[in-house]
Amino acid sequence: MQVRTGSDAGVVVAVVDDIPSRRCVTAERSFLAEIGAGCHTPTGALATVSSTLIWPQASLFSEDHRQVESATDLVALGILLARSLSSEF
Repeated sequence: MQVRTGSDAGVVVAVVDDIPSRRCVTAERSFLAEIGAGCHTPTGALATVSSTLIWPQASLFSEDHRQVESATDLVALGILLARSLSSEF
């Protein structure tokens, strides 16, 4: 949820905010934003929490839904993260 900074609603939202869920949603939305996915993009993203680790999964389908590319590779995710961070220096 989003609320205006300093509003009373912020206190209520802080009580119901689930940090692991928020982190998963952030990972999923980041994937969708990176590929420019819209409402009609044949794709899916799911991040789950196991212990303290987030496990991302993503699939991208062709327009006719006959081909699919899926990823759950944490090594690839780590490489992408490293490239992203190193490009800022």
